[in-house]
Amino acid sequence: MTDESYKAGYRAGHLQGWLDAMARLGTSEPAAAVKAGPAAGPVAGRPAGGPAAAPSALPPSEAPLAFPTPAWTQVPVLPVAPRTTAASSSVPSSPNPVWQASRFEAETPAERQARREKRDRQNINITLYVASLLLVAAGALFIGTNLPPVFRFAAVCAVTSMFYGAGFVLHARVPRLRPAAVAFAGTGLALVPVAGLALYNFALHDGPAAWLITSLVGTAAYVTAAVRLESRVLVYLSLTFLVSTAWSGVSVLGGPLVWYFAALIGLAVLLTALALGRPGWLPPVYVRPLMVFHPWAVPAVAIAATCVPLLLDKSEYALIICLCGSYFALVAAAPGPLRLLNFYAARISLTVAAAVEVWHLTGRAVDALLAGAALFGAQAAAVAFSQGRLGGWFPVRVRPEPGAGSVRADAGNRWRLDALMTFGAQLVATMAFAVQSILTGVYRSAGVEAAGTVALWVPVLLAVITGLAVAFRLTGKAEWAPVAALALAAMVGNSMGAWPLVGMLLLGSAFWAYRGFLGTGVPRQQMLLGARVAATLTVPVTVAAVVGDSEGRTAAALFGLLVALVCQQLLTALLQRSGVRMMAPEVSLAGFAVASAVSLIGLPFLDTTPGNGLTGLALLAQVLAALAIGWLLLPRPASSSDWHATVWEALPLGVSAVAIPVAFQAVSQGAGNVALLLAAGYLFSTAARLPLRQHRWAYWWLGRGTATVLALTAFNQLQQDGGPTVIAGRGASPGHGADHGVGPSACLPLGGGRARAGSEGDPGRRQCCAAAAAGGLRGSGSAGGRGMAGNVCCGGSGARCGSLGVCSPRGGRIRLDRARGLRRPAGPQRRGLGRGRTGAGGLRCLLCRDGAGRATGRAQGLVLRRGPGTYGRPCPGAEL
Repeated sequence: MTDESYKAGYRAGHLQGWLDAMARLGTSEPAAAVKAGPAAGPVAGRPAGGPAAAPSALPPSEAPLAFPTPAWTQVPVLPVAPRTTAASSSVPSSPNPVWQASRFEAETPAERQARREKRDRQNINITLYVASLLLVAAGALFIGTNLPPVFRFAAVCAVTSMFYGAGFVLHARVPRLRPAAVAFAGTGLALVPVAGLALYNFALHDGPAAWLITSLVGTAAYVTAAVRLESRVLVYLSLTFLVSTAWSGVSVLGGPLVWYFAALIGLAVLLTALALGRPGWLPPVYVRPLMVFHPWAVPAVAIAATCVPLLLDKSEYALIICLCGSYFALVAAAPGPLRLLNFYAARISLTVAAAVEVWHLTGRAVDALLAGAALFGAQAAAVAFSQGRLGGWFPVRVRPEPGAGSVRADAGNRWRLDALMTFGAQLVATMAFAVQSILTGVYRSAGVEAAGTVALWVPVLLAVITGLAVAFRLTGKAEWAPVAALALAAMVGNSMGAWPLVGMLLLGSAFWAYRGFLGTGVPRQQMLLGARVAATLTVPVTVAAVVGDSEGRTAAALFGLLVALVCQQLLTALLQRSGVRMMAPEVSLAGFAVASAVSLIGLPFLDTTPGNGLTGLALLAQVLAALAIGWLLLPRPASSSDWHATVWEALPLGVSAVAIPVAFQAVSQGAGNVALLLAAGYLFSTAARLPLRQHRWAYWWLGRGTATVLALTAFNQLQQDGGPTVIAGRGASPGHGADHGVGPSACLPLGGGRARAGSEGDPGRRQCCAAAAAGGLRGSGSAGGRGMAGNVCCGGSGARCGSLGVCSPRGGRIRLDRARGLRRPAGPQRRGLGRGRTGAGGLRCLLCRDGAGRATGRAQGLVLRRGPGTYGRPCPGAEL
């Protein structure tokens, strides 16, 4: 009785702990079920909704003791749960089943017996496995005993067969002892290698033959056991014996290491055929292991062969990799999850195999690079032109777009990227071939003999053709493929030769021109611009090819490039003038102009002709082309708001700013004066054409500044060519030219009758230049320098005074003041011309104290009035 009470209390405590745990999880059904028991539930027959039983009226001290009963149905009393409210009563009950106390019944004798049998069976299996391992170890030790060899060999074979057969017999006849049967069969299988060792030591002293026999016996034993016992572990072990069988066969035949790898590949092909074909005679237990094992067998062989390059010949390695590639190709032909990876592996393996085989046949590593480049190019073109078919063979997985209900292909550009990456691999192989060829040339020049190789232009031309094909098929960003190939050709052009590079550039130019004439829209403009650029680069390369290896080859090529750039600038201007749509006309014109300017600056350093004749011709051509472009395309806005800066307007000014210093420094002073004359003529003619005053006066002042510089440089050239210039018995200096160069230009705006405010304020600015020139004359150092300065300035002032009086507007009276050396209007225009008062103070100091100054004052004492028969009268300061 005491024992049963203890058990009942233990079970009740266990149940209470479980109920508490369930209560913490929010599950109230088990507690409700327990309350419905005989100890705390309502009396049988009473409605569920009736009143609860009244509590006992006895005091706690007199209440009877509640000893647990032997039956499991007796459970301790639990606290009553609080009543639910009306709101909670309306909630439907949980769908979980109600836990009844009957679920926690006592363990039946049958269950207890089954549990004991299971525990005993586990103990038996563990004991058998340990015993099997001990028997295998004992068998290995038995070989080393002093018994006769034949007896030892027979004993090992008998024990092995006994364990193996006993395992099958027990497994088939005594189901209860099947674990023991598996242990016996496993012991026999584990003793197979031990039996093979005994065969080699005691019976057959031929290692390869013993290995082959043991492998065959072990393969048969493991396959049979795996099928009979339906053990997946034995299946994987049998695959290892298959590998051993393949290698032992090669060992018996005495084949080299390459045939071991070949045997593994053959075995992998066999396993793959079985896994994919699934013939009817193949046991089901082998299907899954073969599907798991076969994808990794051949890659493991390829990696192993690559890791032992010193143990294999190049032809042997090429054979192994070729077999691997063939395997990958066959597997890629069949549908499967790794089909795409096998496709890429097949391409890589076959490419490497072909390159290594070429290396083996020719004995030159550079030929392997050539073969690799050719194969990569063929693959890039094939992928580019077979996108649709490849997409059908290797369908793209479709996955939902994140955050949307639509679907999209996650690898729509797979084959496009494949073709471009393969083309990149071709460029890398070609570059490696070029580097190797260049190094070979260096070795030859150093006297080291080197075997002949293929010409460098062959792989480069293949790369260019592949790039053109890829660009033609893929378009878009793939249009840069031929550009990359041509850039590679230019990099190795010196070693490759000029004529092959000319052919490649002409091929690219013709390709882009053909596509441009057939295309429409923006792609057409891009193609035409590419054709123009390629044609431009063809010119200097052609010149270099024609000139040969002469001394002035680089200068001639640069001159040809500059002429081609000038022609491209003129072509751009003519197309723009004709209204033909182009791609970024201003940007392209600026690019051609900048390249031309850089070439023009660098040409004098390479020009070896007498007097830098090439530089002079190039400079003249560039200046004339730039001025013609400005004349044709200069914008002429009607208002200031319509004007904006353009390349058409900036090109003549920029080119002149670069060409004029180059002409003076690198060619001659005469060439510089010609460039200045052309620039001044362009500026003055352009100023006359512009309707906007501010725009016109900007060109006018630029022209006058250019003319002033031209006067100085011309005077300097005159003195250098004809000797010193003498005026009134005294030598003249460049300051005289500067003083007289700024005067006559005032006639043009005044005579045109436009921009009166600008022309009337102009004399003061001009007088500042005259003052600077006169200061230069005064510091000449000669005794009559100041007199000469006065005489020259007197003549210049008189000429300017006459031009101002003749060309000033009607009714505007000009007042001449000797003391200030300034011509200014006496009427309403006085404010404009009086701005030069400050700048003329210096000139007054130079002219007041000599005869020439007094003569100038008398000449300036006249007041001219525009009108028929009207002349000025002297001002009050004329008598001085």
